Amino acid sequence: MRKIAWLAILAGAFYAHSYFMFSERNIAHWLNQHDEAVMRGKDRACDDYTYDLKVHIRAGHATGEWQVDGGKDMMCEYEKRAGAALMLANARINTEREIVSVERSGFPWMTATVKLHETHQVQMGRLPRMEEIADATITFERKIRTMSVSRLESVSEGNFLR
Repeated sequence: MRKIAWLAILAGAFYAHSYFMFSERNIAHWLNQHDEAVMRGKDRACDDYTYDLKVHIRAGHATGEWQVDGGKDMMCEYEKRAGAALMLANARINTEREIVSVERSGFPWMTATVKLHETHQVQMGRLPRMEEIADATITFERKIRTMSVSRLESVSEGNFLR
């Protein structure tokens, strides 16, 4: 009987840990830390992705539209270049992020699909301020101490503000 009680306690603790890992507050914190690592050019930002990451990004801007489909290597290279360019331009970025939904799945809650709505405003020197509005779907996989992104889909529109 004691073994069953301990097993129930461990199962409860495991589910509680999963619930915490995939809580809106923890996901928002994780995303903010990842953004900061990218902006500072930290190599650990790339560690936030699974080795089999799948990425689909479509962005429309005043100069046209571009689309990216790839994996971890492509995403890591993109973030390194973007972070370096923004750091060089002494860019200031203001991000407003709304987590629309968190859907936990997998036994016992080993993954979560998160839907986000984000607004990024970027100011680089004397250039006009740019605003980008994005809707993203991110799939996270739970690890012992943290989580990693296994899938990222994003659609955004951006324009210069006056």
